[in-house]
Amino acid sequence: MKLLLDTHAFLWFVEGSDRISRAASAAIADPKNELFLSVASIWEMAIKIGKRKLVLDPDLETYIDTWTREYSIKVMPIEARHTFFTSTMNGEHGDPFDRMLVSQAILENMMLVSGDRIMPEYPVSIVW
Repeated sequence: MKLLLDTHAFLWFVEGSDRISRAASAAIADPKNELFLSVASIWEMAIKIGKRKLVLDPDLETYIDTWTREYSIKVMPIEARHTFFTSTMNGEHGDPFDRMLVSQAILENMMLVSGDRIMPEYPVSIVW
């Protein structure tokens, strides 16, 4: 199964946080699943670092390189068709990063690993 990790799911999993659900953690750790991290999530982390809402050690690039290699997570680019699809999405969720993740999960036939309570508004399969 293909899993697209929401930003918080990625961070909580690699940090070993108890904030991630057992089901989500088990799905990520299952070697049968193929893991993806969107460039949208990396961009979101970069913005949060710039606003001092997130601190990563040593730096974002090294952090991403280390953990994507450690867990064989593929970085998913943002394609034009992903952005076009976000314009067709209904819902009140205004977070552009989350809307992009939903778009990518739907178009790429992936399950989204997310604890965001607003995600079930969208026609996307969620693991949490």
